[in-house]
Amino acid sequence: MSGSDDDWVPPTYSGPRMTIAEARAHQAAELRERTINATRQYTGSREAAIRGVDEANQLYREMQQMRVLLEGIQLRLRKFPQKKKCSFPKTKTRHGGKHSNRVKSKKIKRQF
Repeated sequence: MSGSDDDWVPPTYSGPRMTIAEARAHQAAELRERTINATRQYTGSREAAIRGVDEANQLYREMQQMRVLLEGIQLRLRKFPQKKKCSFPKTKTRHGGKHSNRVKSKKIKRQF
């Protein structure tokens, strides 16, 4: 490029001004319309295409919610890591299980 970049002026937008939310809604509506038109080729009717697109959008939203829930659960689990399992082989504990003595005494206490 010749010259300096200091004299560059961003192109001005002369159309109607939109807020970010309005622009996103407009973009989403355009995408939905394009998806419906593309789906219509396979379904035959516009109504079936609209139903399919709406159902797909609903499933996508549910999937996103599940993903958020899963991330929250993973974060919580990372905060409180589980105890490491006993590294001794089973033969070294008294009755074949991990800390089996303590577990047995708890069971006995619960019965009475």
